[in-house]
This record gives sequence, structure tokens and C-alpha cells, in this order.
Amino acid sequence: MRILFGAFLLVNLVCCPAPVIQAQDETDAQKHMRANEISAVRSLRTINAACVTYSATYGIGYPSALGYLRASGPPSRTAASLIDDALAAGEKDGYRFTYTPGTPFAGTVPAYIVRADPVGPGETGRRHFFTDPSGVIRWNDSAPAEETDPPIDELNDYKRERLRESKPGGEVEINDEKAVDSLRIINAACIAFAAAYGAGFPAELRELGPSQTTYVHAANLIDEILANGTKNGYVFVYNPGKPYQGVVATYTITADPAEPIQTGHWHFFTDQSGVVRGNAMATASASDPEVPRKSDLGFGAAGAPSSAGTTGPHRIRVSAAVTQAKLVKRVAPIYPPLARQAKITGTVHLRAIISTDGKIASLEVISGPPLLIQSALDAVRQWEYKPTLLLGEPVIVETFIDVQYALGNPSNPGAPSDTNPKPE
Repeated sequence: MRILFGAFLLVNLVCCPAPVIQAQDETDAQKHMRANEISAVRSLRTINAACVTYSATYGIGYPSALGYLRASGPPSRTAASLIDDALAAGEKDGYRFTYTPGTPFAGTVPAYIVRADPVGPGETGRRHFFTDPSGVIRWNDSAPAEETDPPIDELNDYKRERLRESKPGGEVEINDEKAVDSLRIINAACIAFAAAYGAGFPAELRELGPSQTTYVHAANLIDEILANGTKNGYVFVYNPGKPYQGVVATYTITADPAEPIQTGHWHFFTDQSGVVRGNAMATASASDPEVPRKSDLGFGAAGAPSSAGTTGPHRIRVSAAVTQAKLVKRVAPIYPPLARQAKITGTVHLRAIISTDGKIASLEVISGPPLLIQSALDAVRQWEYKPTLLLGEPVIVETFIDVQYALGNPSNPGAPSDTNPKPE
């Protein structure tokens, strides 16, 4: 059964010609406006990415207000810690950002639009910008931008020049960064695909491509070049997991330079966890270090990117069967009404960190039906375990938890699994 999920989490990048802003012979005032425009475009991309993450994390569609993406203590539905406070307040670097959510449907926000307008037109910026869940950024130089205005030219207007200014070293470094961006775009598209069609992740990368292609299955979630598997000097190989009852629950993607050293320095890997990993020597895998999201990748330097999840001396991995035996407080998840109505069943796979006092310290979604994820997270966060001891001392535990949903037993849909699921 195909379940439509609002406007879906489209991240399709559409590029068409637009006037190129030349940096030559600019006055100081023009340079200042152009710098603000670059910042505004960058902020819109940040907001689009944050909205995708918000929707995938909380299962209630897009945020109801821009302020819901702000940072304020532990992440929550009204303060998700996904953008900085200045941007969340709606004004940054000479631009004012106006976020308008779509009309809620069945408790979810299915769409949104964001406009970025100069605080002082002709003084703090010349162009007006517009974006929505498609991820396309559009512009107008005389009035607030609309959906009908032309998209910015990704190659010439802002992105490429900004990368050249911020990362010396030339085209290869740009390709490296674009490969990471492309992997994150594919991950978001896979989430959108699963939410839209109710059959898990795609069986092939080109199923995420635009409908103009000759391929019959085309969700129009990524651009045609990326859907064909080669872009910006990198080759992308998508491997779906083995289907179970017609559903693809896992996948892996590798991104390797088409010509090592000449078109890219790094090899990258990701899977349904959304984590991107890097290897400087050979095709990357799930065991390689994580590529940081908000720090320099260190291209050209020796060694691999730093890992955000290095295991310390007092942290151990324990099977689900062992931790289940130590479970002393279990809160049953509530079956989401929309998911029940749509007859969505399945299993949410989680990676958990249990602190030394037996409480859940953090949870990471590995896979699962999007409409069931938030229910599972809300319940499991309340679980408690007997502390795990190593040589008489309590240790931090990394484990895996399955939360199962079946319509046949609606009063108790989330029994903990006896297995130890791991991403493929």
C-alpha cells in the first residue's frame, strides 16, 4: 500500500541558467551586499537540511515555526538544535528570513516555504530568495521571490565560488566536499522515498531520479546526474539490502573518485543511519571514521577524518539479549493513530547508549517505518536497565534495540527484540 506523506522530503537540486554575479571591479558596498547574499543562500540550504532532519527525527512533518529549529538545551520538537539562534530568530547577515508552514494534515506539517529578503534592499543585499521542500533556491532582484522565479545557478552564482574562497587547493577539494553533500542528499531522498511509497528504501539509485528519465520508476527526489551514479568526479554505488516481505529495510552507498587523486582525494561510505564515513586509502566502509558535519574534513592532511563516536576505555558493546535481561523499566510505545489508520507495521531498529546508572543516554535511528520512529524513540528513552559491570565497575553500554509494531496486538505494539540488529 502506498502511503503519501505530505509534500515528501524532496531534496532535488535543479539548476538552470541565471545571471552570474561578477566579483570583478566591485565597490565595497557591492562586495558587502554580495557577501550577504552568499550568506543568505547558505542559510536557506541550512534551513532546508534542518527541516529534512526535523521531519525524519520527530515524525510530525516539518516544523511549525522557524524557531522550532533553534538550539536550547536537549533537542526537542520545539527546540531541535538544528540551526543557530540568530537564524532561528529570523534575521542574519543583512537578511530577514520568513518561514511559512503548510496547513497541517492529520497532525503533520506537509510543506513549508522560506523567503529571504534584504533588511535594506540595495544596501544589505540586492536579490530576494525563495525555497521550499524541493530544496531549490529561487531569486528575484526587484521583489520578494516566488515559486515561479528562476533558480540560482548552482555552478556560477554562489556555491562554487564560496568553496574556492573557503578551501584553497582547487577543483579536487570541491569535488570531495560535493561528494559528501551528495551522499547526504541521497540519504534524505531515501527517507522521503520510504515515507512516500511505504515499501522501504529504493531498490536502485535511479528510482530516486526525475520523472523525465526513460526509467519507469522515478520518484523525482534527486537530480538526473546523481541518479545515474556519477557526479562531480565521483562514482556513487548504491547497494540495497535484501528485501524482506517486499520491503528494502537497509542500504549502503559508496562514493569513490572516478580518477583517484585527479578527481577526488577521499573515498566515502554511508548507509541508512545517515552517517557519512571516510577513508583516504581505499573504498570506505562502516568501520571507517565518521566525517564531521560542521568542521573541516582536513583534505590533504595525513590520516582520516576524526571520528565522532570513538569508543572509550569504559564503554563496551553488548548484545540485545544481554541488555534485555537487565531491563527493569519498560514503557510500551503508543501506536501512532495515523500509522494505525494506514495499517503500517514493522520494526524500528535503534542503536542505544546506556549510561552507567542504567538510563538511556542517547538513541540513534538505524531504520524503520518513518511514521513509527518517533513513537519508538519516545518510549525507549524512558527505559531503564540494571547497570552493567566490568571488573566490578559500571560501564557505558552500546547496544541495539528493536521496537516491533503489529496491528494484531495494538495494546502492546513494541516488545523489545531478542536479536541484535546491525546495519548491513
